[in-house]
Amino acid sequence: SEYALVLPVSVGADSVIALLSADPLLTPLLRAQSDSIARRRELQCVYQVSHAIEDAPTPEEYFSLLPGIVVSGFRASAGAGAWVTYRDGSWGHPPPDGAATAEVPLLAGDDVLGRLVAWVTGPDPLVPEELQMLRDVARVTRKGIEKFEQGLVVEQNLRQLRELFAAIPDRLTLLDTSYCVLVTNNPTGMAKGHRCYEYFHCRPSPCPDCPVANA
Repeated sequence: SEYALVLPVSVGADSVIALLSADPLLTPLLRAQSDSIARRRELQCVYQVSHAIEDAPTPEEYFSLLPGIVVSGFRASAGAGAWVTYRDGSWGHPPPDGAATAEVPLLAGDDVLGRLVAWVTGPDPLVPEELQMLRDVARVTRKGIEKFEQGLVVEQNLRQLRELFAAIPDRLTLLDTSYCVLVTNNPTGMAKGHRCYEYFHCRPSPCPDCPVANA
């Protein structure tokens, strides 16, 4: 076999590429250089996943980005793809018939809420380092899923609280320590954000013997 080593060479203000024909003695160097570049690409993929989780406001936006980020970490992105499922949604492209695939589950706690499928159609299968990259992506994604799921729980609890307040016929108001109205079952909701003594009693200061102050 013939081998070539590609090196950037600076000449003054210009840069050129030197192509050096080599004998098999350079094979370990070429392989080490290739492995180093591939590993940096895989680490960059996991780094991008971590940032996407932090920046995405919704799971849908995050998972729409994930397939492209995963493919960018492959050693040969041509003929490769990724497909993500989460709850009732899916993003990316399912593997075509005959493609070599690798799959990792997407977890929240012990619950499997989706899966990440990577696939290649070329002659070379995914290498062990790429399989480890997928596991790393799934591990980082797990933290994001748990964050999204916690947000759903909080939103559900808030919705139930609002429904509970709205169903009670008596007037109820939840105040903070500065007498500001946080939640009310007033149908108009006009009191929210105002201080109770200003809105309900047209006073510039708390009422004498106010029960809120005692509480």
